[in-house]
Amino acid sequence: MPLAPELDTAGFLCRDPVIWTAASRVMYSNLSWASTAFPKTLYTLNFPTTASTPGNAVLLGFLRNLTTFLGTNSTPFNIASAWAANPPAAAPRNVSLTQLLNITYPILISKEQTMLVRDPFYADYGAALGGRKPFVDPAPLIRWAFGDAYPASALTDAINNQTLFANWFNSQILVANTSSPTCSNAIMLYTGSSAQQNPRNQYFSAPGVPYGFSSGRISP
Repeated sequence: MPLAPELDTAGFLCRDPVIWTAASRVMYSNLSWASTAFPKTLYTLNFPTTASTPGNAVLLGFLRNLTTFLGTNSTPFNIASAWAANPPAAAPRNVSLTQLLNITYPILISKEQTMLVRDPFYADYGAALGGRKPFVDPAPLIRWAFGDAYPASALTDAINNQTLFANWFNSQILVANTSSPTCSNAIMLYTGSSAQQNPRNQYFSAPGVPYGFSSGRISP
């Protein structure tokens, strides 16, 4: 099921680096794998600083191993500060990165899913069942309703904001390195979750719109 063509990316996850390497060689077969050079600049974004939890201890242990392997030190990175210090010329003045991208993600996923998933699904369902509408979980309903409340031009604005950020990030932070066999001039580490227990035997809060910008949205 597509989320948004501007965000969706083919990829894979695995726990074994040997399997990851084998899959990468197939998926990126057009690249040269002869070199084993790696960037020497290593950024950490919202990374733990103390082993206050077992999850943090694992992350910090990985960071120590990686810095040793690369023969470098890690540098804490603040993306909001980097944007404020050197924003792209086309960026609105006196608008922070968080403000610029606050509704970019929810607009992209709601508008695109409405066109690519909801409307065709509703049409097929109605055609087969006398015009009836299907039952839909409240989470996507809330997000689709959010997108419906904005004009079509909001999608264009969201794509422009995403492109503005991507061009800035790829030219200022992780820059393609054409003069050496490394892919970029740096590596950036961020945590996807806090590695805490997340039991499923309790009620969660009501679904809502995924406002805001976070490190996990940099990649897409």
